[in-house]
Amino acid sequence: MDSLNRCFLLLLLLAGMTACSDDEEQLPVVPMAERRLPAAEYEPAVAVLMHEPGTEVQGYGGLTKVFDVEAMQQEHRAYVELLRKNGIHVYEAGSLLEGVSLSGLKGFYFTRDQSITTLRGHVLCRMANSQRRQEPELIRQCYRRMGRSVCYEVKGTDSRLEGGDYLPFGTLAFIGEGARTNRAAIEELMEADAFGHDTVVVVKDRLRHSLLMHLDTYFNIIDRDLVTLPASRVAAAGDSPRYVAVDVFARGVGERAYRQVAADVSLVTFLHDRGIRIVELTADDETNYVSNFLCIAPRHIIAIDRMSQKTREVLETLGVTVEQVKLDELTEGAGAAHCMTQVLSRASAVK
Repeated sequence: MDSLNRCFLLLLLLAGMTACSDDEEQLPVVPMAERRLPAAEYEPAVAVLMHEPGTEVQGYGGLTKVFDVEAMQQEHRAYVELLRKNGIHVYEAGSLLEGVSLSGLKGFYFTRDQSITTLRGHVLCRMANSQRRQEPELIRQCYRRMGRSVCYEVKGTDSRLEGGDYLPFGTLAFIGEGARTNRAAIEELMEADAFGHDTVVVVKDRLRHSLLMHLDTYFNIIDRDLVTLPASRVAAAGDSPRYVAVDVFARGVGERAYRQVAADVSLVTFLHDRGIRIVELTADDETNYVSNFLCIAPRHIIAIDRMSQKTREVLETLGVTVEQVKLDELTEGAGAAHCMTQVLSRASAVK
């Protein structure tokens, strides 16, 4: 065989090694507008991942609980439509997983929980609830079919991480340590540099209420200088289960390793020292999942339609746009607007 033919054969072999076969899945390319990872909860939302619940929800919350699936779907579709009216692209997990059985995945419609989207990319969680352990793998499939990749997955046998405990806030990130996320997972993420933020604020929940199990059910972000927290937690004394303390980990520019720079600091004090105002929610707001809103732009939120008049008036005076959505049946699963959305990308918020 002469040298020309040998070169031609080599090119054919290389092409065969790199080209996709006819039956290999052709993955889409992530649109340019959706490539920017969320740096903060208050940035304008661009794309989210959601899942319309189906018959798999039956039995969630106990064997005697019976959901009105049709009502749940109507509420979910209204929420999706509201997001789309605000220019947000909504990916549907059910469509991405067409042909995959979701039987028994009762909490799968809370797409916030199975992963977190950090400055590094999509991180798969390790669920605390054993009934939901297989959900992150399905979310991995969703990301793949969207043309996205996972940058890290929690591996530690003792590590537990759920997405409702992570709230990005620019150069820092809030991460809840409580009923569903533990210190082992948080330390694993810091060691792997999976956050990407230079400061990690570990918010320690003593209350560990069965229906308020994630950080986003009692604390949330509206803007770079505005957050919400129940009045009972703001006023709580240091020995109260409602008192919220934080441990702070930081690193210098160009450093990889974090070091602890503060321990057991009051969350209220931490926020006030940074000029961040707290909107104090009423007791009814807390139990009605008003704190579990989705911020879609600076001072623009979508919240459940049970917000108290007092809170609405305070937010109005602060220039906050509040769009309300009916989620009566969906919240029976213990979550609301924030829990049902995994924000995949946000645009830069310039002020």
